[in-house]
Amino acid sequence: MNGASRRLSNVSSPHPRGRKVAIFDISIYDRVELKNDNGMTQRLTREAYEKLPMSQRTRAILKNQVRFFKGDREIHADEVFGIGK
Repeated sequence: MNGASRRLSNVSSPHPRGRKVAIFDISIYDRVELKNDNGMTQRLTREAYEKLPMSQRTRAILKNQVRFFKGDREIHADEVFGIGK
């Protein structure tokens, strides 16, 4: 893709084995609030959050320590990841 960023839409995509696979819209949030184990909250841009190690992001999601926002509106994690679509 020559370094170009590709936007994905919040739709289902055909899976090679006939299953539907959700594709999440990467522009659905623009910042996150990440709470650490000490209770301190760190505000990050989407870009800064996505540069964190996958293990750290996954752990924060599983521990319910991350909140996603688009502007001032909080976006539920299910919506970010296309769950329930």
